[in-house]
Amino acid sequence: MEERMEGGASRFEAWLDQEPLRRRVVEFLRADGGPSYLVGGSVRDALLGRRSYDLDLAIDGQALPLGRRLADALGGA
Repeated sequence: MEERMEGGASRFEAWLDQEPLRRRVVEFLRADGGPSYLVGGSVRDALLGRRSYDLDLAIDGQALPLGRRLADALGGA
């Protein structure tokens, strides 16, 4: 259950908005349709409202093809 902050924004949504690229990655993963999970230090940082500069993900499937689609979608290498 997401903790709600003043104004109705969840703590997770506020954490996503700290870094625009983070939100873009999460939106891509949501739209991609396959199961993906935020894990590790990313979860800790989101819960504590800390800044972080990486995302730790677990996915169900092949990571390399997903990484390629993500990089293509975000204009990466």
